[in-house]
Amino acid sequence: MKNRVLFSLLILFTMVTLVQTIQAELIFDQHENVNYRFKCFDSDDNFCNPSSTVCTISIEKPDGTNAFENSTMTGFSTYFNHTLYTDDLGKYSAVLFCDSGSDAANTPFTYTITADGEPVRVFSPTFVAMLFGFLLLLYGIAVDHRFL
Repeated sequence: MKNRVLFSLLILFTMVTLVQTIQAELIFDQHENVNYRFKCFDSDDNFCNPSSTVCTISIEKPDGTNAFENSTMTGFSTYFNHTLYTDDLGKYSAVLFCDSGSDAANTPFTYTITADGEPVRVFSPTFVAMLFGFLLLLYGIAVDHRFL
């Protein structure tokens, strides 16, 4: 009896540790004017010089068509800026490319456009598995204690 409770608690603890970590996501409201700022650094970890560095951005819409392709970003003293495309709902893929002549690098990222700027709430497979396991655990405890 005591071993079953300890085993059940161990299973519950293991299930809790399986929860996926929440990753930071870029989520914006549809038709919102989003000025995306990208900090560019050279190989010496200094800010890129906007007079000698060219940064471009390419954005692919959720339907696979291009919103922008190699569109030049505006350079400021510590960052580059571009207004993101936010008309269509869904997940966008983007690639930033910066070239100073001696250093060049690209940075891929994604952002999501929702109707209200809030994350879409869905049940992940991990959550469903944890819920099923918890209900199974409660059922086992109820049967063991003759509640059912």
